[in-house]
Amino acid sequence: MDEYTFTEQELAELKDVFFNEASEILQSLNQEVLDLESGGDRDESLKNIQRYLHTFKGNSRALGFTCLNTLSHKSEDLLRTVHDDSLDVDRGLIDLLFAINDNLQLTVDGYRTDVPVSVDGRLFERIEAYLSTTGNNGSAGKHPGPPPPSVSKDNGAGVYDIFVAFNKKCKKKSSGVRKILKKIAAHGNVLDILPRIDSSEIEEADRFTILFGSADPSALPEQLLAIPSIVETVEIKKHESEATGQPAPVNAGPAVQREQAQMLRVEAQRVDKILNLVGELVIGRSIVGQVVSEIEDQFKKEGFTKKLSEADAFMEKTLSQLQKNVMKIRMLPISQVFRKFPRVVRDLSVEKDKEVELVMQGEKTELDKSLLDAIGEPLIHLVRNAVDHGIESPEERQRLGKPRTGTITLKASHDGNQIVIDVKDDGAGFDPAKFRESAVAKGIKTREEADRLSDGDAMDLIFLSGFSTADVVTDISGRGYGMDIVRTTVEALKGRIQVRSQPGEGSVFTLRLPLTLAIIRAMLFWAGNKLFALPMSSIEKITRVKDSTIQTVSGKRVLRFREKVISLIALDESLDLRGSNNGSRPKKFVIVVGLADKLYGFLVDRLVGQQELVIKVLDNHWGTVNCSSGASIQGDGRVVLILDAAALVTREIQREAQKA
Repeated sequence: MDEYTFTEQELAELKDVFFNEASEILQSLNQEVLDLESGGDRDESLKNIQRYLHTFKGNSRALGFTCLNTLSHKSEDLLRTVHDDSLDVDRGLIDLLFAINDNLQLTVDGYRTDVPVSVDGRLFERIEAYLSTTGNNGSAGKHPGPPPPSVSKDNGAGVYDIFVAFNKKCKKKSSGVRKILKKIAAHGNVLDILPRIDSSEIEEADRFTILFGSADPSALPEQLLAIPSIVETVEIKKHESEATGQPAPVNAGPAVQREQAQMLRVEAQRVDKILNLVGELVIGRSIVGQVVSEIEDQFKKEGFTKKLSEADAFMEKTLSQLQKNVMKIRMLPISQVFRKFPRVVRDLSVEKDKEVELVMQGEKTELDKSLLDAIGEPLIHLVRNAVDHGIESPEERQRLGKPRTGTITLKASHDGNQIVIDVKDDGAGFDPAKFRESAVAKGIKTREEADRLSDGDAMDLIFLSGFSTADVVTDISGRGYGMDIVRTTVEALKGRIQVRSQPGEGSVFTLRLPLTLAIIRAMLFWAGNKLFALPMSSIEKITRVKDSTIQTVSGKRVLRFREKVISLIALDESLDLRGSNNGSRPKKFVIVVGLADKLYGFLVDRLVGQQELVIKVLDNHWGTVNCSSGASIQGDGRVVLILDAAALVTREIQREAQKA
């Protein structure tokens, strides 16, 4: 039979699959090395690392990625030697494993972007040097032996499915699975597990399946796995392909096949196109709803109007469910961002000679993929600054009566239609007095202006471009940029950031972001002769006020709100609108919005109410586009501008400055 040759399209599709899987494997490999360093199950971590490298080797060889195949093969030999010869897991080995992971990532990136790649000979030298200089158990310099014999029918071995149901009392299921694997390790080979131990699904699963190879199944009684508080029931069956006399693929047990049938890899662009079409349907249904309403007004007594109204209601309900389900497809757990940080914190703490523990909470919290892709860099800035400036040295912490190990906490949670992310450290915190002095020294504030700043306003200076209180400039932070990028990025995502700190007790940076940027819940209102909307995520409160309650201070309108005095911005004046009827109304509405830790009030004519709006990008010919984040279309065809609160405040500050 002639050898089959892939077409260019088929090869491109296979490469896409490989690169996606490679990214997941490298993330898992990174986490296993971190677990190994932190004192986890040594044998289990070494086996997992070796398994990942073996998978990497096979996949890269199949596609002709020689450099990846060579490096992963050599690395697999290293792991086999460490495991078989019981070599100690020391700092040198951990650093070497991280270097291997980094080089694999660089090589994958090279193949992905068609950049010429070559094998890093220095890394091979490090692997050989480690093996030749390690004197553990008198086994240094041993050459890796042949791989262990695989399970096959030639030696009487069989392949079995082990179905395990979790006990309801089992809280940490991934740890429970590892205990089970440790018990059965001496009786054969674990060929596959579903769900994966390193996946988020394992903690939510009621049961899991092990594809197990063993020459003597009788040596694996079900009682062996009956671990109290972890296992509820155990069932061992011969694998289906064994029963039919067919060889059992290592990664294709019945449970795996079922999972593959349920999971699809879909390009994000395809989901975006579907979401855009759903958005168009939402607009179209609004138009239909408007027409139905007009027909009902004209033909109230006609029987067909009731049927038409019922059909419209059914369409609205179905479309709403479709919209929510498409949105859920775009929602991903924030763990995909969080999982990068253990390695970041580990490397920085080693570089800065500090002891830092990273705690991650709320990793299952979901948000839109577009936001997930954008918040990685801001969070890295915050975490790096926490390690570099926040956490003190072990000696300094000990002198202050603190534990030698500092703690950085990454926490994500939902708050209504927002996601809240906290980056907290128990380090030195911020001194507002030092911020005031730095602002004066850099010419950002005069002495009088700096002295008038509250502690909160003084700490808010950290987000200004070029502002820094670092005594020493490093390659990590202290050059005066970074925090301004964080704020700019967060505000571009229609979110806000604030900082809270106590000297000596640490600091907390809180990011508040909408769950999605595609469809938002907004408050519609009239200002002048135009209809506008503001996202509900930025609104603190809406209140109705009389002219007598609005005061003027230094020529500016202000309002007392929650024991604070907030600035008022009349939108009809700020946006130079015509046809305003503000003056003719005895009462006006004030929409109070929060930006960072400050409040502002927008003075508007009248409210329309809350609606879910499909956001459309605006062209530059719109007069207020620089103060809006997009637009939406109503059922009657009217265009609604969705205003950007931060841009409006900036615009008003600039207008006031020009007047002065």
